[in-house]
Amino acid sequence: MSIETGKALKQLSISIQKMVPPTSAETHIATSKIYATNLRSMIKTKLWEDTNLFEVVPVVTVASLLLDVVSSTEKLAESIQELSTLAKFKNKESKAAADDQKGVPQTCSGPQHVIIINQPCTKLTHNGSS
Repeated sequence: MSIETGKALKQLSISIQKMVPPTSAETHIATSKIYATNLRSMIKTKLWEDTNLFEVVPVVTVASLLLDVVSSTEKLAESIQELSTLAKFKNKESKAAADDQKGVPQTCSGPQHVIIINQPCTKLTHNGSS
């Protein structure tokens, strides 16, 4: 469960970073939900009857936390899917088409703005003086 949930979280972060809808995270979430269902049914069995309570509590606690992680990841994926719809994230196909057009000159109407991040600060000068 933890490996599949980790893969889903990684795909969700990549989705936000690249501003594309999260598609591949769904398979990892589905797999982790299957594992979660199996874990729940195992916990509900009478496997624990002859076991010392102090031995069982840590195991059940970890299992409960893992189940919460799966549930939270699923909710997060739904929220990111909604974000991608509201923010109009580009589909991977349209992003690939945009990448193909990078070398083609494009015409724009209106002013253009460029924002540069993580560049060293330079001192502005006025009339050639510092």
